[in-house]
Amino acid sequence: MHQPLGGGNRSMTNNNKWYTITFRLIGDAFTPDEISSRLDLKPTSFALKGNPVGNKEGRALHENNIWILYFTEDDSIPFEKQLPNILDLLENRKISLDSILKTEGMEGELFLGYGSENGQGGTYLSVSLMKRIVNLGLNVQFDLYP
Repeated sequence: MHQPLGGGNRSMTNNNKWYTITFRLIGDAFTPDEISSRLDLKPTSFALKGNPVGNKEGRALHENNIWILYFTEDDSIPFEKQLPNILDLLENRKISLDSILKTEGMEGELFLGYGSENGQGGTYLSVSLMKRIVNLGLNVQFDLYP
């Protein structure tokens, strides 16, 4: 079991942490509908190249099509315990995912968001999980909030 460096029991007065995971496919080679059909999955969200980022006018525009599957059901569960479920889902679609990712201009990523009320903490990913992510050909983006 992973233990933080420094040992000992640490008492945090504000231990509220959250962990979110989204799977994203980014690129212009396929429309969101084509990706959904190939993976037999419906996105939670998507945007087309040139559409505004967010709901407000005057915002930046999406530079590429993006297909997003929000995966987190309980944001109190650390990545190490959430990731196996989404990796299982994607590994069951590896042939289709490979065909998408091998297309020029397409990339896939796991977007991992982490935050805590007190700005402290960290996360852990085991070698076995990292190998599974690499075998799927996915990038990992960490978004850390204090």
